[in-house]
Amino acid sequence: MIVREFREVLACPQCKGPLAEDGEGKSVRCPRCRLLYPIRDGFPILLVDEAAPESPPLVGRRSLPPNP
Repeated sequence: MIVREFREVLACPQCKGPLAEDGEGKSVRCPRCRLLYPIRDGFPILLVDEAAPESPPLVGRRSLPPNP
């Protein structure tokens, strides 16, 4: 978990937008860039090279019918 005062000044290093902590406290996410930055020992690692792309939501996906 990140200290509240520190959380208020966090910004995405790529787009400078606000970051939101995930519910588990393992990463912070940029909703604009859809990147997840890991949290290690209570500190977010705000390096674009360390970020992982957020997986797209599964809701609304359509599967193709099987080929006969």
